[in-house]
Order: sequence, then C-alpha cells, then structure tokens
Amino acid sequence: MSQISMMKDAIAQCKSCHVQLWNYHKSGERYAVDIRMSPVLDERSICTHFVAIQSDITDIRNAKRELDKARNAALESTLVCLVLLE
Repeated sequence: MSQISMMKDAIAQCKSCHVQLWNYHKSGERYAVDIRMSPVLDERSICTHFVAIQSDITDIRNAKRELDKARNAALESTLVCLVLLE
C-alpha cells in the first residue's frame, strides 16, 4: 500500500497514521518528509478534523544513504582482503 493510500485510509477511518514520503517545494526541488497525522474529536467523539505534523527529513535520508554506501564499501574491501589472504 502506498503512503498516500495509507493517509487516505486513515482519514476515511478517522485514525492516526505515520508516513514518510517525498514532497516538492514551489521551485520543484524534492524533499523527504515525515508526517504524523491524528484525528481531532469533538465532545461526542465525532471526528471533526485532523492535525498533522510534517518534518523535513531530507538530511537524515541523505546521511543514511551515505552511511549505507560507506558500509557497503567497507564490506567489499573486507571481502577483497579475505580473498587475497586465502
């Protein structure tokens, strides 16, 4: 299920949800966002609207990607060393 579909289902069912997806600035630049959305209920427990907190996590995503690259490079060089030692 896509992240957008999860949000739509949460709205339809008046439930909370947590998704991460890509959004775009007016300039067209893409950025990663973490969205936590919760329903707001009235005194009769009827869902009247939602509150969402959106956080830019682009730097975190980029750092994770760089860490993964470094980890893979380290594993590859370890494997090369093991092959050379045999």
